[in-house]
Amino acid sequence: MSKRETVTVAEVLDRIPIGAFHRRLLAVCGSAWALDGMEVIIISFTLPVLIEAWTLSGLSAGLLGSASLMGMVLGNWGWGWYADRHGRQVAFQWTVLVYGVFTGLTALAVGFYSGFALRFLTGVGLGGALAVDTSYLSEHLPTDRRGRYLVYLDAFWPVGYVLAVVLAWVFLAALPAGGMVSLPVVGAVAGWRLLFAAAGFPALLVFVIRSQLRETPYYLARTGDVEGANERLAAIAEENGEEHAPPAVEGSIRY
Repeated sequence: MSKRETVTVAEVLDRIPIGAFHRRLLAVCGSAWALDGMEVIIISFTLPVLIEAWTLSGLSAGLLGSASLMGMVLGNWGWGWYADRHGRQVAFQWTVLVYGVFTGLTALAVGFYSGFALRFLTGVGLGGALAVDTSYLSEHLPTDRRGRYLVYLDAFWPVGYVLAVVLAWVFLAALPAGGMVSLPVVGAVAGWRLLFAAAGFPALLVFVIRSQLRETPYYLARTGDVEGANERLAAIAEENGEEHAPPAVEGSIRY
């Protein structure tokens, strides 16, 4: 029996040219990145309104404005740990769901303490999403394109800022005087509450991640699922139109 070739995941990925799979991957990861940027900056537009509505002191306003940044420190570490133990794809889903849901729930805040807690929890999701998003993307890229694609990913961040500006204009500037909207059954609702509720729509991205993304071959190989890693690499090659799939024999891929 001939000796079988042993290769690393990186070596196999380097053999697969950039193609449709990588463009689809960038679209999904870039969308999550843009929505991250939107959620981070959205408080800048609502903080002046909240200072007046809740009669906040300078210290309270500063803490509220930076609550999500504090949460991002914890989220970056905690979700990185979770992704290393349970997988990049599942961690990606959870981080997007967390920051989307808690952004929407901020619409229910009644004062500084509830607002701070909800923004902090939003940040926990945001910090994790930033860490997992970049890891997920980079673990599917050939070595010579990794830096370029991470730059492409960063280009989505200002798109999120534009989305935040549009939402802020719709709900804070274009509303009738007083910033209140009358809704059936609910009655008058402050524009900033509707802004946070609308900004919670990124939670829906979890359905795209679940349907379009699979676990990274790096993670599968590192956890001993060699067959799964081979299947993922072959699927990537096939989607990119490659006639010759990467090696798919037991034990051929190592981390």
